[in-house]
Amino acid sequence: MSQERKILLQDIIFDVHSGPVGLAMSGGADSAILAYILMKEKTDGPIHFFTYSQKDKSEVAKTHSIKVIEKLKELTGRTDVFHHIETVENYDRNDFFLYMTEQVDNKLINIMYMGTTRTPSDEELTEFKNKLDPKTYARRKQGIRYRFYANEDKTYDPFLGITKKKIKELYDEYEVIESLYPLTRSCESRKVFDKHCDECWWCEERLWAFGKHS
Repeated sequence: MSQERKILLQDIIFDVHSGPVGLAMSGGADSAILAYILMKEKTDGPIHFFTYSQKDKSEVAKTHSIKVIEKLKELTGRTDVFHHIETVENYDRNDFFLYMTEQVDNKLINIMYMGTTRTPSDEELTEFKNKLDPKTYARRKQGIRYRFYANEDKTYDPFLGITKKKIKELYDEYEVIESLYPLTRSCESRKVFDKHCDECWWCEERLWAFGKHS
């Protein structure tokens, strides 16, 4: 596994990998700041963004990821970035990971960066009006053991040890809270597509961390 270098980000050591790398780009706040950090800190090799977009959600991920990537290019001045979009009828987590790891198997990239974060603490979650679905909670909850590298080391999740509040601090640290954050979308509503619905769990988490949607 080839690494260019390591940098310290908040409470984590962030591995910057050399050569061509990929990043799962949803257009959300986590993947956007992860992409910005990678584009700022990585100097060796191109970056490929992969968006897995679901048709029955009006391809929200596609729309917002395009906006985010254009802003990232503007902010960093990088041009060695490529955007790949896979449109599917329905999202399936296993198919999603298969699509991401296939990019490594096909030698297009050396590793795939993912932007998964921890949930708020159980005590903090009692203040949420919505409940996170059990499977997602089980994967993201605090207090469990987690692996930064998974899927035979084909994927790397550098944010697995931090919550969205730390993500907000990264936006502040890199001074992109006003320029990049407003273009991101975390909402999972199947009814509202042009803004945040203010009703789903993901909207609550975003407000909990950032205090605002945009």
